[in-house]
Amino acid sequence: MKKIICLSVIAICLSIHAQDVIVKHDGTTIMAKIEKVGTQDIEYKKWSNLDGPTYVMKKVEVFSINYQNGEKENFTKPLEHKESNYENKSYVNETPQTAIQTGGQQQKRSALYPNYSGIYVQYTTLVCYGITTSDAEHGAAIGWDEGIYLSSTTPLAFIGGFKLQYNGKDEEHFFSFKIPISLKFNIKIADDLNIEPYAGLNSTIYLYAKNSDYDYLDSKNELHANRWQFGWHAGMDFTINQRFVLGFAYNRDFTDFLKIKNYSTPSNSLGGIQIKLGCRI
Repeated sequence: MKKIICLSVIAICLSIHAQDVIVKHDGTTIMAKIEKVGTQDIEYKKWSNLDGPTYVMKKVEVFSINYQNGEKENFTKPLEHKESNYENKSYVNETPQTAIQTGGQQQKRSALYPNYSGIYVQYTTLVCYGITTSDAEHGAAIGWDEGIYLSSTTPLAFIGGFKLQYNGKDEEHFFSFKIPISLKFNIKIADDLNIEPYAGLNSTIYLYAKNSDYDYLDSKNELHANRWQFGWHAGMDFTINQRFVLGFAYNRDFTDFLKIKNYSTPSNSLGGIQIKLGCRI
């Protein structure tokens, strides 16, 4: 009987020393098999379920790790570290990174600069610059944009999309389809507020441009317009809670709008300001 008891004790001791032990700052311990010790996180599997999911723990929560080979690694707790209700899960980790368990393999993505889609409406003006600066023709636009960040750690995004725009005054009306592309920089001001300046190029095709007795797009007329336009724009968006957007921008075309057959005309182009209200989905 004594031999059986001794053998049992030896087996238990060997079992304990065959696993890694994570000791947290609050005194709790976790029997585990350490997968990886990174600069910010520790990845491990529970000893009771080695074929189960990989867990992720913040390194600042760990006091020490006692490895199965007898080595011990101590971690210094930051003086200004704020405790959080962090919960170890196989599928979640706090920002700036999120751990996702898919197909038995763990992937990480940044939650600081997520890609987005958005819809917006704009108040717009249309002004002819060049021959004589005309009064602004007021209007509205509705558009869609896609934001794709260049990397998970860089606040620089490529923005593409399209919009339909109308401007008019008295008996003159303009309908256009625009494709703007931009580079946008994300500046975090507060937890729920970001400022995003941007600049880029836009191409425009005029679908309709007439007044009460003249069709600007009819190339048969001596004086007519270039249906296709190419220009630039710059602006700034204010994003609230990563969802609601208020912004303003200015745009102007490089190409002349009006031309006369067989004659060179003074440079004239269209442009104006926009005020945007949008929502990201």
